Amino acid sequence: MSWLDGLMPGTEAGFRRSEHWFRRFATLAVALEPGAAVCLLAGTSRMSPGWFATVNVIGTVIRVAAIRFVGRVAVGRVNAVLHVLAEFRTAATAVTALLSAATAAPLAFGMVRWIRGKSIGVAQAEVVRR
Repeated sequence: MSWLDGLMPGTEAGFRRSEHWFRRFATLAVALEPGAAVCLLAGTSRMSPGWFATVNVIGTVIRVAAIRFVGRVAVGRVNAVLHVLAEFRTAATAVTALLSAATAAPLAFGMVRWIRGKSIGVAQAEVVRR
């Protein structure tokens, strides 16, 4: 945790807050969004694997049914959006790539700073030993 907090200050405090809120709404969180963060929090909060799997499957079935329902009801609008995306495919791809790079850049720069800090620490330790 301290490694991640050194990389992105405030991460540890944020994770502690997430654990607090997750304990209160664990079942709902797993049902709505059983992604990597929720799986991590479920493990750290010692949620029963059987309960996790049950809630996850039920939530997934409900989400798939909702998506299919919305797809049937809004087929005309969905097709219109797909048509616009097909027309502006290159621009949409460029915007997505830029947003992804802007989102990932702080983490990448933090990792580079952390790696450089570690390598400097090793070099300094060698000087001290001599």
